[in-house]
Amino acid sequence: MTGVLGRFVRHSDGDATTRLSRDLGHGAFATRTIGMDAVFAMFNTSTLGGKRVHDQLVQYLWDEDWKPRDDVQTEEWLSKRLKTDWSFCHAIINSVKFRDIRSREDAIPEAHQQTFSWVFERQVERHGRSPPWSCFPTWLRDKTNEPYWITGKPGSGKSTLLKFILQHPQLPSELENWSGKLPLLTVSYYAWNAGSDLQKSRQGLIRTILFQSLKLNPALVPWVAPRRWSLLRISRGVVEQPKWEMWELEESLRYLLSECGKTMALALFIDGLDEFQVEPVKIKKQILDPLRVIYTQQGTKVCMASREWSEFDDALHQHPKLRMQDLTFPDMKHYAMSRLAATRGFLELQFIFPGETEALIGELLGKANGVFLWLTLVVKSLLHAASQGRGLHHLQALVNALPSNIADLYSSIWSNIEDDIVSDSSKLLAIVRAAHDPPDDLMVWLADNSFPLTFDIESVLARDGARSRISDIIKRRLSSNTRGILELSSSGIVDFLHRTARDWAAKPEVWTRINLTIPQDFDPNLVLLRTNIILKRSSAYLRLSGEGLTERTMLYASRVADSTIFRPKLMSALDAFDDMLQQAYDEDDVSWITHIEGGVYESTFFGLAARFCVMPYLKHKVSDQILTSPSSRRCLSPLENAIFGKTGSDMDQIPLEKRLATVEFLLESGAPPDQACLHWPSDGKIPILNVVQSKIPSQEPPGSEYWAAIERLLMAEQPSAPLPVPALRLSRFRQLWRLCG
Repeated sequence: MTGVLGRFVRHSDGDATTRLSRDLGHGAFATRTIGMDAVFAMFNTSTLGGKRVHDQLVQYLWDEDWKPRDDVQTEEWLSKRLKTDWSFCHAIINSVKFRDIRSREDAIPEAHQQTFSWVFERQVERHGRSPPWSCFPTWLRDKTNEPYWITGKPGSGKSTLLKFILQHPQLPSELENWSGKLPLLTVSYYAWNAGSDLQKSRQGLIRTILFQSLKLNPALVPWVAPRRWSLLRISRGVVEQPKWEMWELEESLRYLLSECGKTMALALFIDGLDEFQVEPVKIKKQILDPLRVIYTQQGTKVCMASREWSEFDDALHQHPKLRMQDLTFPDMKHYAMSRLAATRGFLELQFIFPGETEALIGELLGKANGVFLWLTLVVKSLLHAASQGRGLHHLQALVNALPSNIADLYSSIWSNIEDDIVSDSSKLLAIVRAAHDPPDDLMVWLADNSFPLTFDIESVLARDGARSRISDIIKRRLSSNTRGILELSSSGIVDFLHRTARDWAAKPEVWTRINLTIPQDFDPNLVLLRTNIILKRSSAYLRLSGEGLTERTMLYASRVADSTIFRPKLMSALDAFDDMLQQAYDEDDVSWITHIEGGVYESTFFGLAARFCVMPYLKHKVSDQILTSPSSRRCLSPLENAIFGKTGSDMDQIPLEKRLATVEFLLESGAPPDQACLHWPSDGKIPILNVVQSKIPSQEPPGSEYWAAIERLLMAEQPSAPLPVPALRLSRFRQLWRLCG
C-alpha cells in the first residue's frame, strides 16, 4: 500500500492523527494503486479491524475543524475528478434523500380546470384602486430578496395554488428574468403535520433543499458535501456513509447558499409553515429566522405559504403577499357551476328552475366564505342528492342545514352516515390515525379485510391489474363509508381529506364519540401489525417500501393494548413474524437484524422486542438464558436494546416512561447491569453505565432526566458500580457517539 491511506492503515495510533490532519483533503488519499479486494478488506465493517479503520477515518473527516485543502478545491481539479467519480456524487445525493420526500406533494389535489390562472396575470389599477394582492409575476422577475407570502384560511387552497404555480409552464421563464445567465435551481418543500418527522421539520426542509439542488446540479456535490466526497474518494465508494446529523446538514446548506449569486440561483417554494412540528413560541427562532438567512442571501428567492397565524403575520406582513379568500371567489363559482352542471340530475333542475338554482349556488358561495375545501365537500353532498333524484327544495334545505364552520361541517357529514356502516367507517378512521405514516391503498385493503397471517399477497399482486382494482375498491369504500373525510390520493395514499379533517377527528369529544362505535375487540395497531407481517412476504412491496417495514411492524406491536383480549393475538402474530424473519434471512446465511443495523451488529428477536418495549411479549418469553447468553460477540443484549433504542430513528417513538419500565423489568428479571456496550465504538470494552453517565451532561430535559433515571436503575443493581468515565475522555466519547451512534 502506498500514499496516505497506506500510512493510515499501518498506524492506528496518535501518529495517524497528525498525518491525517496534515494530509486530508478532497484528493489527498490515493487508493487507486491498491487492489479493490484490499480496499474492501480494509473497510469491511463486519470485522473489528475494518470497523476501527472506518470509525477513525470518519472521526478525522467529520472533525469540526476539518476543511478541504485549498490547493485541490478548484474547479479545474474537480472537473477532472467528476469525470471518473460521478457515481460518488449520486451516492451522496441519494444519502440525503428520505423515503417520504415526495408523498405530500403527490397527495395535494390538482387545481380544477380554469382555476388559479389569475396568479400569473399582470395586474392593473381599477377605479383608482390598487389590486388587493402583490403581483406575483412581477415578484418572480424583480431583482429582489423579499420573500412572497401566500396566506389564507384553513382549507382556502394554499397548497393547491402552490402546486399549480410549480407546475405552471410560465414559472421558469419568469424566474429566468430574475436569475439572468446563472443556472436556475427551483426546489420545493411541502410540510405535512400528519407525516413523518422529516416531513414537518427543519431537518427535512434542509435535506429536501440539498437533495433537489444537487440532483439538478450534481457538480455541486464536492463543494456542498466535501466530507462525504472525501470519504468516498478515499475508500473508492465501498464504505457506508455516516447518517446525516443536523450540524452537517446546516454546514452543507451554508456551502450551497455561498454558491448562490455566483454559480447558480436558487428559487425555493415552501408550503405549510404552520405544518412544522414546532411550538408557537419557537416559530420565529426555529422557522422564520433560518428562512430569513436563506432569503436575504444574494441569488435566492423564497415563496412560502401558511395560515394567517400572528407569528407569520408579524414577520411577513410588510413583504409581497396574497390572501386566498380575497381572490378565489371567481374560481369557486366556476368550480361549483362546472361540477354541478356535469350531473344530469342537477341539469334537469337547472332547466326547470334556472333562477332558483343560480340563487342556490350564490348562497353556497356565501356560506363557503372563501374556504374552497368547504365548497368541495358540500358540492359532493349536493351531487349525491341530485343523483338520487332529490328535488330543488331538498337541495335548498341541505345547504341551509349545513354549518359554515368547517369542523362543524365534518361533524354534520359524519352524523349522516348510516347506522349499519358507521362501525366500519370508524375502523377506517382508527387505522389511518394509528398508522405511523399515512398508509397506501394496499395496506388499507388488507387491514379492512382481516386476512389471516398466511394470506398469500404475492400471488394476488402477481395478477395483471390487481393493484389498480384494489385502488378502485378502496376509493369506493372511502367514498361510501367516510363521505370524503378520508380520500385516496393520486399517488395511492389514504389520508384525511385535509389537515382540518385530521384536527377534527383528533378532538377528544369527537374521537370519544367515534370510538364508541368501534367494537371492543378491535385494536388498529394489532390490525396494522398483522397487515405489515402479510406485506413482509411480498418482495415487490418491500422494494417499494424500503427497509423500515420490520421496524414499523415492531412499532405497532409496542402500541397494542396489553389486555387479555389482545395478548394471545399479539403473541401469535409476533411468533409468526419471528419465524418468517429467521427463515427469510437464514437462507442467505445472515442475521436478519444485522440487515437492519447496516451490517455491524446482530440481535435476537427478543432483543428487538426489548428495543421497541413490547412488554407483553417480553414478560411471556423472558428467561435467564435469553438475558445473559449472547449468540455472538456482535450481538446486542436485550438490556442495551432497551436502553438505547434506535438512536436518531424516526421509528423510535417509544415514550420514555415505557422505555424506563422496560429497562427496570429486564434488570429485575436478571439482565446483567455491568455488561459492556457494543454501540460504543470501543470493541465492547466500556460498561453501559459509563456510556449512560457520559450522556447526562450533554442532554436537555426530558433526555437528561431519562439518562439520570437509567443511571439510578443500573447503579441500584450493582453496588460496586464502576467510577464515571474521566471528564477529559468524555468529550472524545461524546464525539464518537455522535459520529457513529
